[in-house]
Amino acid sequence: MNEISSEYTELAIKYLSGDATDAETEALEAWVNADPNNRAHFIQLKNAWIWSGLKQKPSDIDASAAWKNIQKIAGILAAPSTAKVRPLATRWISLAAAVACLLALSIWLFLGGGTGPIEVVAENSPVEQVLPDGSTVTLNQSAELRYALDEASRRRKAILKGDAFFEILRDTVHPFVIQAADVEVAVLGTSFYIDARADQDNISVIVESGQVSVKNGNQQVLLSTGEMSIYRKSSNQLIKLENTDQNYKGWITKTIQFEKTPLAEVVKALERNHHANIVIGDSALRNCELTATFRDKSLEATIRIVESTLGIVAEYGEGQIVLRGEGCE
Repeated sequence: MNEISSEYTELAIKYLSGDATDAETEALEAWVNADPNNRAHFIQLKNAWIWSGLKQKPSDIDASAAWKNIQKIAGILAAPSTAKVRPLATRWISLAAAVACLLALSIWLFLGGGTGPIEVVAENSPVEQVLPDGSTVTLNQSAELRYALDEASRRRKAILKGDAFFEILRDTVHPFVIQAADVEVAVLGTSFYIDARADQDNISVIVESGQVSVKNGNQQVLLSTGEMSIYRKSSNQLIKLENTDQNYKGWITKTIQFEKTPLAEVVKALERNHHANIVIGDSALRNCELTATFRDKSLEATIRIVESTLGIVAEYGEGQIVLRGEGCE
């Protein structure tokens, strides 16, 4: 693990505690965006912050209690921190303690602490989970994830049911491998979305940053930023293409946008965002295109806007919504 700059570690802690000025926030953002390693360090510190429960302002932090909390999380014996922190002004002594505690925890996470099996289930709403290696996964509603470090293969392994967005902390020693139904996704450090919902014929992988390997049997594709893969179960075909799904994180951001989008694609996005079963009842409607932006709208409110915009009717039945109409010019 590369040594983390004390200056920017302090800025990160002030930012996470809500104590950073606008100028300090801008300086931190510039540093994070300047180098992928800086971004990885910041994500690691952010995850350590979440794990440690250090949510007060630096001046309010009880360093002794924070360190005991970290020891409890890590399951290690009491020992002084070996993290190097440069001398600070007296009023920032508590910040220095927080830096030392967070560095100790982030190093422990980076080295593979807490690698026992973990199971995460998102029942009625999306769930964000920080994994023991410092990576973050956001599960969509009804998704499930099992995670563990396989000591024999030195791989971080996960099994995904449903769809989820991943931010994987880079670790060249322990590749991160996800089994999602019929495909295997392998990464070193990147961010990407996997849609492996069981009721679909397609399994999709969309890369937001970095590179991802997607494999099914003897078929394999390497994806880079802005690319996606689709595995079709019915034809046993794995293909690579440019990402055309701009709403793949709409269920996280609560915003979905359409620009002359065919109704069939609109329906797919709404089903993913709201976990609804929507059927196009009249084939003529497939020619309809929608241009609209929905921000934090309920399914019912969204459907009403689609009805009025396209001049169609939504019929609500048991467990599904059927769209009907004469079509669009």
